[in-house]
Order: sequence, then structure tokens, then C-alpha cells
Amino acid sequence: MLSKKILALAALAAIAQSAQADIVWNWSFAGETGQFVTDGTGGGAGTYNVIDFSVTSSAVGGTLGSLLGGQYTDGQFVTDMPYSFVYNGSAVTQWLHSGANSFDWLTFDSPTSSISYFFGWDSGNLNDPTKAAWWTGNAAGQHGAATVTVTVANAVPEPTPLALLALGLAGLALQARRRT
Repeated sequence: MLSKKILALAALAAIAQSAQADIVWNWSFAGETGQFVTDGTGGGAGTYNVIDFSVTSSAVGGTLGSLLGGQYTDGQFVTDMPYSFVYNGSAVTQWLHSGANSFDWLTFDSPTSSISYFFGWDSGNLNDPTKAAWWTGNAAGQHGAATVTVTVANAVPEPTPLALLALGLAGLALQARRRT
């Protein structure tokens, strides 16, 4: 009976170790707000692959919605998915994309509005990981470049330390049970 409990705990630990949850990140700049959903756990320093992008509030008329919801597409300038970013534990230090150009921008376009979002863009077509902008995409090229803030909305604990903690507590309970 006792060996079955230990095997069950070991199975749970293995499942917890292999589990990987998505991380939700809040972003904001120039009156625009939204979220990124990435792979990974914990939200500490590292490189995170973008699974979804969404706009939750817009001061300039950007479409509310998401990439997975179909309100946005991956952007222009041959900055193709997959997208990712490097996070140092407190801020994004680099935006990464696949594609054929050298712009380190993540771009998201709305098919129903003229507003596009550029993460990593600053005035003058400069790469700047601390900036983001909305852009109208018209000939006048109106834009709102500003400092972007990206924060973890739901840091998910690392599964391996939790599994080890669970096994340790189970071992202590087992020892206490044997002594009584």
C-alpha cells in the first residue's frame, strides 16, 4: 500500500516537471494597452516565444482583439512569425522575429483599422527595445512612439521546484508515519 503511494507521488512529480504553462504579459505605451501570451514559466530572465498578442484598450482607435482571435495578423516589413523577446527580469532587452529584414520589431496589423503596432521601433526607423509605436500606415505616416512597459501578469511557478518540494513533504510525512 505504501509503495503505491510513493509511486503515485513520483508520477505526479514527473507530470509536474514536464508541465509548462503559458505566461501572460501586460504591455502599455502612449495610451495603448494589451497583452502578450508566451511560452515558459516563472517570468524570470530569458527568451519567450509569443503565442498570442492582444489589444485591450486603445486611445487612437486600434482594434480591440487578438492575433489568435483574428483581429490582428503578423505584421509587415517581412517580420514573420515566430516572434519572441528577451527579458532580463525587469524589462525587454530585445525583440526577435523571423523574416528577411534587419528590423528588430514585432509588428501587428489590424485588417479592419489603419492602426498597426510596432514593438522595438523608434522614430527614424531605429531599433530600440525600450520603445513601441502605433502607426497609421498612411502616406503621412502618423505614429505614436513612446517608452513601452512590459510586465508579467501571471507568473507561474517553475514546476520542478514545486515537484521537489512535494516529494520532500511526502518523504517527511512518510517518516513521521513510520515513527508512530
